[in-house]
Order: sequence, then C-alpha cells, then structure tokens
Amino acid sequence: MLNKTQLAFLRKEAQKLDKPYLLGKGEVDDTFLKSLDAALTAKELIKVRLLSSSVLSIKDVAAEIATSLGAETVLIIGHTATFYRPSKKRIYFK
Repeated sequence: MLNKTQLAFLRKEAQKLDKPYLLGKGEVDDTFLKSLDAALTAKELIKVRLLSSSVLSIKDVAAEIATSLGAETVLIIGHTATFYRPSKKRIYFK
C-alpha cells in the first residue's frame, strides 16, 4: 500500500510516461495481461489506455488489471489508467 507522498510522486512521474499500452474493443485477455506483467516487471510504472470506442469502463478494467497483476492503480484520468508494482530493480523507491 502506498502512502500519499508516494502516490503524489508516482502521479508526477506518470506525466513523463509516453507510450501507453492500448486496449481495444475486446476484453482483457491473458495475452494482454502477460504483456502488462512483463512491462511492470521492467518499468514498475505503466499507463494503459482504453480506446474511446470501447464499451468497457476504465474503472472496471483498472480493477481487473490491478487484481490480476498485484499492482496498484495510481491514477485514472479519462480513458487512461496508471499502474505501479515494485520490481526487484526498485526504480522508484529504494
């Protein structure tokens, strides 16, 4: 569980992230979760963007991703959610 200071720091760092992982009209499947898992292991902080044409809700998708991968949802803005999960490299918090 992250405290308020850590969340504020991660929100600030999330603004610097460029390329979000895109989720189209389909459901969150195992292949997409595996790619997010690899990305979280390598980077610790990632963005996932839900296409505006999707019928899914970003809050539902964020909850599913967070529980499936053991990550924390840092921020949800519009159709984009940011996730954090510490890795062995410890990029953000040592």
